Amino acid sequence: MKKIISTISVILLIILSGCGDGNSEQIKVNEKNRKYIEEYDKQVQNYINGLNRLLLDFSKAVDGVYTEDYTVVQFGMVLKKAVPKSSELVESIETYEVDTELFTTQQELIILANLQHQLLLDAIEMSNLESVNKQELREKYLEIKQKQANFANSWKNLMKELNQKFVGVEK
Repeated sequence: MKKIISTISVILLIILSGCGDGNSEQIKVNEKNRKYIEEYDKQVQNYINGLNRLLLDFSKAVDGVYTEDYTVVQFGMVLKKAVPKSSELVESIETYEVDTELFTTQQELIILANLQHQLLLDAIEMSNLESVNKQELREKYLEIKQKQANFANSWKNLMKELNQKFVGVEK
């Protein structure tokens, strides 16, 4: 069942990512929505930072299994400590209300957070079964990390457009 959910999430991310050539073409920045987008940017930055911290912790845990600093059981215990933080982050992202123009962006962020959370759960399950597939976990990590980097870059470009468009204009 979780494999199906994970697959559906990946498909949705691909579909949503394909609905244009990035956020900057989907979101039109104007004086009317400028302040709203700037406020949303603060949230996006917090979310990206939180997602990156969790992914870094995950990567270090996988490294620990490779270097044998962690047993499979210790690996699972380390990741179990990250689940509440991940759950809170997913819930925060999922419940954050956005205007229609930011819907696609918010959906991409929701999918990224859920993919990452599922990665944690899959790794914990592997640990519980004492059958950690390090290569699979590393590959999934890299896929998610790349998607996050693409998302962050698209958002950064949108904010650059916003700043260029309103240089010298009072808020």
